[in-house]
Amino acid sequence: MVPSGIVDGRGVVGTLLDELAGEHGVVDPRAALQEAHVIALGYDVARIRPELTIMTRDLGDIGAPEWSDEFVAFREVPVAAEAIGELWAELRPDQLTPGAAVAIAAVERHLGAR
Repeated sequence: MVPSGIVDGRGVVGTLLDELAGEHGVVDPRAALQEAHVIALGYDVARIRPELTIMTRDLGDIGAPEWSDEFVAFREVPVAAEAIGELWAELRPDQLTPGAAVAIAAVERHLGAR
């Protein structure tokens, strides 16, 4: 996950809980955070804001967020090095938000560290 709004009044945990429940329909978002940990910190230079990538335990099948200006495409990608490599080959840099690019790179690095 890459929680948005991490510098607003909700803080990181509040934002994660809101996004898991509101954007992805996770019924018990607090339980989802029990083994969550930060795997990357990046920056959205254009908007001068940090981008955290949070790894949660496997939450099973979660719903795509509703379409909006922020979410124009949703794709499930297996958490596997080969699938991440294929994703990099398929997407152009202008198709990714800074948060998405940080998340993909962080997961790729995390998989290589195992």
